[in-house]
Amino acid sequence: MTGILPILKYSSGSELNMFCEYTMVTEEKFSEYFGFTDEEIDELYQRYLAQKVSCRNVTKEELRFWYDGYHTKAGERVYNPRSVVLAFMNNNLGSYWTNSGSYDELFYYVGANVDQVKDDVALLVADTPVPAKVREYAATSMELKVNHTAKEAIQQIKDRQYALRFEGKLGRKPEYTGRVLAVGIAYDKDDKTKQHECRVEVLREKLE
Repeated sequence: MTGILPILKYSSGSELNMFCEYTMVTEEKFSEYFGFTDEEIDELYQRYLAQKVSCRNVTKEELRFWYDGYHTKAGERVYNPRSVVLAFMNNNLGSYWTNSGSYDELFYYVGANVDQVKDDVALLVADTPVPAKVREYAATSMELKVNHTAKEAIQQIKDRQYALRFEGKLGRKPEYTGRVLAVGIAYDKDDKTKQHECRVEVLREKLE
């Protein structure tokens, strides 16, 4: 089981290429296992109530407000499992998901306004829904260069042909048809401000 990003099947010679991929947004099968259902939250909450704590800081209503932002293909709402477990363990609600990884990738995508994502973020903050095709976009692995330029980072992505992983097996239609982006990031380690330079290039436009 993976997170929100798909497993990349790279050529017929890859160590991992003979498997079936199930996601919560495209397949109903197994979708209930991608998060906690309401029934499971009820059971977990009873266990939480059985704990000996001086003050309980978590309610089921707050759990729903914070952590049930996922919908499966079947339309069922599920809760973020990691956040729910930590909320019960710590007896405290919080943005636990933000601590599971770096903001860097989001920061650079928004800062460079890749595919007008900055405009979409503004709409979301204004409580305006933004339609999205979850599997439409793909990006190559970001390349971080120290004491080099972002342009050189992009060139390395091209030279090493990182984008081939999105092309699928030879002779078959690519599984990922969205735009493929190269994101180069660079900074000078002697610069005390650690100011980063970012460059984004489209390696392949969306396939029709």
